Amino acid sequence: MAMAGRSKAYCYMQRAVKCSSSFPTSRHNACPGHPTFTEAIILPLQNDSRIQGPQLPKVDGSIDVTCTTSSSLGFTVARGSLSQFAGAQLHGTISFEHAKLCRIALVRFYANVSTTNGKELDCSAEIRVLHETFMNHVQGKNSVPLALMRRILEECNSTGEVELAFQTLQKYRIHRSSKGRVKHNFNENISALAVSASLKSKTYELGLKALWKHNVYGLSPNIQTAHMFLSHARQERNMGLMKKTFETMLKNLIIPTTQTAEIMIRICKDNKDINFMFTLADEFLQNEVKLGSSVFDILIATAANFGDVEKVFKAQKWREDAGFDHTTASAFAIAKAHILQGEPQIGVDVIAKNCKDKVKVNKYLMMLVQSWPVQLLAKKEDVKQEGQDHMLKENVLLFANALSKQFRGVSINAEIEYGKGGEAKGGKQC
Repeated sequence: MAMAGRSKAYCYMQRAVKCSSSFPTSRHNACPGHPTFTEAIILPLQNDSRIQGPQLPKVDGSIDVTCTTSSSLGFTVARGSLSQFAGAQLHGTISFEHAKLCRIALVRFYANVSTTNGKELDCSAEIRVLHETFMNHVQGKNSVPLALMRRILEECNSTGEVELAFQTLQKYRIHRSSKGRVKHNFNENISALAVSASLKSKTYELGLKALWKHNVYGLSPNIQTAHMFLSHARQERNMGLMKKTFETMLKNLIIPTTQTAEIMIRICKDNKDINFMFTLADEFLQNEVKLGSSVFDILIATAANFGDVEKVFKAQKWREDAGFDHTTASAFAIAKAHILQGEPQIGVDVIAKNCKDKVKVNKYLMMLVQSWPVQLLAKKEDVKQEGQDHMLKENVLLFANALSKQFRGVSINAEIEYGKGGEAKGGKQC
């Protein structure tokens, strides 16, 4: 099961991450007689038979790099950009003796703790007091109550306060791990509080570091904190934040779920980016991320409202492959595609076969007659240019009258109601 997840992660990584040609250089060479880091990284590590070890994934790099001589095993040779896309590509794990034999510098990662304090940043008096209390615990080499760290994160409201809180997390992590104290990451509640603070102040770049697999703050990356970013992106209708969050997830082996897919598809729908929405859906399906019935409804309905018949039937094929039956929304979307193709009777047959609830049928028929033509003409310029609006009206009226005859109790004066609804209320798509 673990292997299957790893394969999926690698597949995502290969699609989402491109190697950078700019490599950082080390400022030190503490290995007399050994190559510098600059020299070490240009070695053809992947094809070098002297280096043994598995291909390892990218790791995140809010870190500095220095060469070191140590007899410890398990140091790593790195090649890649540590700063540009937050990760170094590790090509093999070797021992000190092996490296010495091959004259290859070893690379060890360490973190530089910032000494910035609350006075240098734009922080409230309350945050400064909490930070001073924290520093008194650290300098006195006493245990720091976790509740104090929670309080600092909860009180953050500005960019400066969030920056100080993350620096405090970094110091707290080192303090906990010193002298045999706790060495594992903070629990998920602290990670959620850190992300929540960064979202509240819109300090996105700093908050996204909580998703890094290897970060200096001791935060535990997980799908829940990733969903916090995506939900915020949907609330703000921020496509850029959504893409950045997804990219960070893939680089750090956080596997997307059905919920991830739904949030991202809804963001694309809210931003009316139908092409990217279908690209995402295709990627999710190719990588075995299951889509829910509601997601297929969104795909089919959005394509129909944009007048893209090809995408309507493409989404319907995905739905059938997933084994989902029609809902009223999807059935009416398919009917719209047939109306656009000049086949209103086939649309009526689809509704009759898959919809039994007369109340819902009446509701969706009303939206189709009143609002859909207006939405379509606003989005699909070629309908206006080619003078097809008259043909559209004719097919909609034929569909409405035929459906009214098919269902007892479903009736609408299509001639009068046609195009009277404008855009559906609340931006809802019919």
